[in-house]
Amino acid sequence: MEPDQYVRVRGARVHNLRGVDVVMPRDALVAFRRYLEG
Repeated sequence: MEPDQYVRVRGARVHNLRGVDVVMPRDALVAFRRYLEG
């Protein structure tokens, strides 16, 4: 995958995120789901 074909977020620390790294394709619908441990 070429670098201009995706968006990379590294070390996200907002709200309840703790150093999350994500690579998402550009021009695509991306959804996130909350995962509860329990």
